[in-house]
Amino acid sequence: MVIMRIVVVGAAGTLGSALAGLLKTEGHEIAGVSRSSEPPVDLSRPESLEDALRALAPFDGLVCLGPGTPLRPLAELTPAQLETDFAGKLFGQIEVLRVAATLMTNGVVVLTGGASPELEGGSGGTAVNAALAAFITAARRELPEHIRAHVVSPGWVTESIPPDWDIPDSTPAAVVAAAYLHTLTAPDTPAVITVP
Repeated sequence: MVIMRIVVVGAAGTLGSALAGLLKTEGHEIAGVSRSSEPPVDLSRPESLEDALRALAPFDGLVCLGPGTPLRPLAELTPAQLETDFAGKLFGQIEVLRVAATLMTNGVVVLTGGASPELEGGSGGTAVNAALAAFITAARRELPEHIRAHVVSPGWVTESIPPDWDIPDSTPAAVVAAAYLHTLTAPDTPAVITVP
């Protein structure tokens, strides 16, 4: 097995902690960053990314656990709200890939989308996730030959669901983390991987 140095953006969250733990168990070297790390990384502020990633280079892999998008009824889905959702999850992750591609000579970048369960208020998040999937499919053709890029699209992560929410289908963080590990280490992985 090849030991990789992997940057995990969003390492402080539920899924980030599960992924970092799994990667360490597999023997990989982890550099975790988040809004509370030093230097801080905030996907809604893309200017925070470049300096942080340059400080962590060189690395062989990067996983970006982009933020979720809140549920909002269509009547409340204003342009300003959509702009906020797109800025954090889409534009921030596009910048992660753009910067990482300039710092890597060989490796893999894994971004985070989302499956699209049929939930009331989920249309804004569905739009963001569809845009990210379309972006990665096109962007892969422009990357240097030895850099792979993917989007892992999990549904609801069991441990992240508020106790008063009734979500019938969810996936444990450990199972989702395993999908990220597979994506990092399997060269034949498709552009978008949906985790049920």
